[in-house]
Amino acid sequence: MSRASSARTGCLAILWCICACVPVKAGYRSIYMTNHCSMVVSIEASLLLELTPPDSLGHGRGGEFLHCDVDILAPRDSRILVHVQRLGISPVSDHSDRLQLYEGSPSNTRLTPIKGLYGRLDRPLSISDIPGSKVKDYKTSSNKLKVDYLGKPTRATPGFQLIITAVQGQ
Repeated sequence: MSRASSARTGCLAILWCICACVPVKAGYRSIYMTNHCSMVVSIEASLLLELTPPDSLGHGRGGEFLHCDVDILAPRDSRILVHVQRLGISPVSDHSDRLQLYEGSPSNTRLTPIKGLYGRLDRPLSISDIPGSKVKDYKTSSNKLKVDYLGKPTRATPGFQLIITAVQGQ
């Protein structure tokens, strides 16, 4: 292996470690969705969107359902890429906890499955899932995205953490 090839491999390993080892909040503007319900949030680059502050979560599922939606707006001629960094939404079938992602206006096309995203990051819980399933990334065809949550978040099922990035072109 040449010295240049070895150096490139070393740089890739360091880059992987930085991406995998550094807490995800580094380098991202971070907001809590519950502080922006029914609002438009503009992004220029990347945004870390979390449902709610951890200290606001209770242990049980008592109380009212939380319903919150946020519209994300990227620069014109951009698309929006959504990566699910963490998912912890109750999969219990007797209530409707779910996270939905929609193409922004005017189409409002749902990007996520009809029942929404729920379960855990490594394996969204669904009868049709196979072991080892991963939560996929989503990409809009425009510069608008709607994030919609309905549920009763708890310490055990705190919601989600999404990395939302404006990308140029297709």
